[in-house]
Amino acid sequence: MVKHIESVIREKVSNNWVSVRKAFLDIDDNFDGFITAEDLAKLIGGASGANRYDFNLIKMLINLRN
Repeated sequence: MVKHIESVIREKVSNNWVSVRKAFLDIDDNFDGFITAEDLAKLIGGASGANRYDFNLIKMLINLRN
């Protein structure tokens, strides 16, 4: 499941942004300098992201990449 979420995030980012900086700024909804699990859920699931994806899996993905 984590690999699936990772591939969805990669696809969404690569299809919608040319610049990593622009993607980061657009995804960081509250402009705090961090992309949270909630921000990623919105990216991959739209407004209903909270209902469609498990935040624990997204957090695990974030921790694996740190």
